[in-house]
Amino acid sequence: MRSNPASGPAFWTCAAFTLFSALVSAAFSLLSLHMAGGHEYALYAASRSVALPLAVLYALFLRSRQGVSALAVTMTLVQLFDAVVGFELHQPGRAYGPLVFAAVNLSLMLWMNRNTDRRSDYMLCRNRVQDLAAWHKVFRSHRAAQEDAGLHLRNMWASLGEPNNIFFLFQIDSVKTARQFIDDPRAAEAGKASGVLDGEYHFLTALPAIKDLPASRP
Repeated sequence: MRSNPASGPAFWTCAAFTLFSALVSAAFSLLSLHMAGGHEYALYAASRSVALPLAVLYALFLRSRQGVSALAVTMTLVQLFDAVVGFELHQPGRAYGPLVFAAVNLSLMLWMNRNTDRRSDYMLCRNRVQDLAAWHKVFRSHRAAQEDAGLHLRNMWASLGEPNNIFFLFQIDSVKTARQFIDDPRAAEAGKASGVLDGEYHFLTALPAIKDLPASRP
């Protein structure tokens, strides 16, 4: 099961460039393999390079922010080492390209993770439903739409003694887009189709650390 799939311009831009960088690296490895006439060392190098774009595609399939981050760092290091090789061969023209790729990949990865860290607003929702399994099936079918609207599911609970009274928490990119998602007539239709009897939602924001809170007055 894919939990909390990533989305947003920063994620897709970083993932796309990381994939492009991995494909370029694999293409050069395959070209070197051809020029080396199938030498065993070139075969080993090519097998590792071809594995990288496949790994990026898998992280994209999972929509995993952590996976894309790890592979972005990997491709940054690969391009940096390629640049070192270019300088060692006294061919700076073959080093500048990898340096640019490394700088862009690292910048996009930092942008993606900075956008994630900035989200500190939440939406707490409650639904009382007729049938939990039927409701959950409809709820899961709308995960992609929720993510596209900047709603990132963080947890889900059921009331003790009343398992059909469900609470769930979204971390949200924007209160405005979250309201637009809720006010969309399709959201009401989905609630009706899933058997929601009644519900409510509240927008919340994270408090600072307890030590930073102002002292209460008696």
